[in-house]
Amino acid sequence: MEEQDKSQWVQQVNQPLYEAKGWIKFLGVLAILTAGLVLAATAFTIPIMLSMMNFGGYSISIMRLIVPIFTMIIYAIIIYLCVRIGILLIQLSGLVEMAPDHSSLELLKESQHKMKEVFVYLGWTASISVFLYVASYLVKTLGLLTENPYLR
Repeated sequence: MEEQDKSQWVQQVNQPLYEAKGWIKFLGVLAILTAGLVLAATAFTIPIMLSMMNFGGYSISIMRLIVPIFTMIIYAIIIYLCVRIGILLIQLSGLVEMAPDHSSLELLKESQHKMKEVFVYLGWTASISVFLYVASYLVKTLGLLTENPYLR
């Protein structure tokens, strides 16, 4: 491939991304704001989680210890994933803005790598969401957090 054909091909491949760069940047900012909302939710639920531990008596169920700690760890992972997705999307929009001007194959490969990384993080976020949905259903169904000793 000649240099001119290659640069024209890079511009052609990059055109849909270039047209959507504003939306990509918007989604990046939205992902970071989502992390802020999850952080705020975590700040409000930590006192609730700590009150669930009930250290006052001897009858501390193991679930009352595990569930709050596990929930806080999951919140931290979700916050990290949201921030990482936001940063990657903003970096991707910057790379897309640079690629049509320079028509560089390296910038195109870098932007495709960042996009792949975004989808990997989105997959992890979706997997954690499905896991949390199933876990909350099991907790409700089995009554793991109730005072009934037969349901523990």
